[in-house]
This record gives sequence, C-alpha cells and structure tokens, in this order.
Amino acid sequence: MTLHTTSTYKPLCVQVYRSLFVIRINRIGNNGKTISDRNEKYRSTKICRELTERYGLTIGEGKQEVNRSRLRGEDKLRYEIFDTIKAVLPQSQTWKDFVAELEQQGITTRFKTKDNTDVVQGIIFEKDGCSFRGSKIARSCSFSRLNAEIERNSHKQEQIHLQNEPMAHSVDESYFITDLSEAISEVFSMPTPSNGVDVDELRFQKKLRNRANRKRRI
Repeated sequence: MTLHTTSTYKPLCVQVYRSLFVIRINRIGNNGKTISDRNEKYRSTKICRELTERYGLTIGEGKQEVNRSRLRGEDKLRYEIFDTIKAVLPQSQTWKDFVAELEQQGITTRFKTKDNTDVVQGIIFEKDGCSFRGSKIARSCSFSRLNAEIERNSHKQEQIHLQNEPMAHSVDESYFITDLSEAISEVFSMPTPSNGVDVDELRFQKKLRNRANRKRRI
C-alpha cells in the first residue's frame, strides 16, 4: 500500500480525496492459478466505501466539485467539453441547434451508427484533436441521455406554444365582439325619418318621376 498526498502526486482522482491510497494486489493465488475478477467492480466499490467510512474520508459530489485549474491534457479537454455541453443543452430544442452551438465553441460532433444503417448508437465529441465518446465524458453525455433531454426541451416548448394559443384566440374573439357591438350600435343609432316615411321608398318614387319626365321630353 502506497500513500500519495496532493503536494507530490496530482492525478485526477486527487480531486476526490485529500490523500490517495494506491492498493496493489497480486491476482495469482498460492496454488499458481489466477484469482477470478468476477464482480470485481462491485467488490472494489464496497471496499472503497468501507475505507471511506472507517477513516472519515469524503466522496466528491460529482464533476461540479472538480478543480478545473488542476486538470491537464485530456482530462482538461474532457471537462471543457462536459461544461460546454451542460451550458448548451438546456437551450437546444433540436440536434441541429445542439451541434451548431457546440461547433461555435470549438467542439465537433460525430454520430456512431449501426453497421450501414442510419440508426444512431453513440456520439463522439472532438476538441483540439482529441476525441471522446459521450459516455466517457459523463453518463449524462451519452447519446441516449442527450437525446432524451433534447426531446424534453422540444416538448416543453410545444406546451408553452399551446398554452399561448388559446390566449391569442381569446384576444381575437374579444376584438371581434367589440367591433360587432359597435357596428350594431351604429345601426340602431342611425337617424330615422320623422313621419315614419321610408327613405328607400322615396328614392324609388323619385326615380320613377325622373323616368316619366324623360319620356315626356322625348
């Protein structure tokens, strides 16, 4: 067992612990056979958690707690891509918008398809000549997670649009009702002949007299 401190050893995981214990094991048993590594991931997780609790260590709270200024090389690029994705994703309603925004930040995007089909299986981000699969940047940056988030953004925008449409219709209807009421009031407020004489009838009779006068002149 070897102890590394932050002053002499600066790997990525030093951002998680103040001190880093490196445990070296021999997977060759006393009988000369290889020790099985089945479920090694789960056993290692259990051991690390027990050590954390026993010695009062702390576990990092996600990528947001990582000190970016301490990162170098590919680790620095990976976190730069991660931070850019998190900034761009909430405003992206389509993949076209998402890819275009990343390109403006110097990040190119490629999709991994299944064999010779158009079925997308994964996503690859590239910056400064280094390529990373989305799942290697973070689980939330895999194609399936990103696609689900973009679909949610699009759905939210559709809901907002649908909520605003009834308001627009109600405004149009109110204007229509106002115009109609004004038109009706104008009709009923028009002056009427005093002795109950029909104006249209008078005009018709005048036309008849004019015709008769023209005939007499002929």
